[in-house]
Amino acid sequence: MIKKIEKISIGDFIQQGDVILTYRGDIEYPNDPNMTTICHTGNNHQHSFSSPVAVVGDSFYLIGKTILEHQEHDHIELVGGEWHKTIVKEYDHWLEESREVID
Repeated sequence: MIKKIEKISIGDFIQQGDVILTYRGDIEYPNDPNMTTICHTGNNHQHSFSSPVAVVGDSFYLIGKTILEHQEHDHIELVGGEWHKTIVKEYDHWLEESREVID
């Protein structure tokens, strides 16, 4: 199943398992970027784009609509623009430790 984003504003986010992508708007495309189809690789799973996108650090630049795919979650149709990736973290208040969630 593919979830389609009907309306999005700067600062809105989507979550697919342990990955959060925050929309930063339709901004200037970077010059001579690295291209990838991989959004995130976790333990025994991978979040990927249906077509190559530009990547600079933890930000992805999509020229048009692209599908974020995962074998265990619904696919999500993303609109063009800049998307910033963060990984979900959990915090143990007793141990005062945080760690990335492994989906």
